[in-house]
Amino acid sequence: MKNMPEDHPASRLIILSGLRGSGKSTLLQSAIGRVRNSGQDVAGILSLPVEKNGLKVAIDGLDLRKGEKQRLAVRNSGSQGALDTDRWQFNPHRMRWANDLLEAVSAS
Repeated sequence: MKNMPEDHPASRLIILSGLRGSGKSTLLQSAIGRVRNSGQDVAGILSLPVEKNGLKVAIDGLDLRKGEKQRLAVRNSGSQGALDTDRWQFNPHRMRWANDLLEAVSAS
């Protein structure tokens, strides 16, 4: 964290992890609402599951400040790109969007 003037509130980075279906997104969305209602700024990115027929088929990224949503990844269909895993194909341009967003938040 960069040095901040005493009158500037400290920024916090929160990473929440847990098992699929444990309520991570629900908990965070509730907490974000409470923080916003208290008049504080919320910034960053929230990864949201996209489900179809009970199966997670994609991952969306939500810009917490602007409300913009981008599709970050879809289920891997067998190809191997630079950002692919066994399960997911990550879109390089949208991951750049997410990284740029996080860099802007950390610089502010």
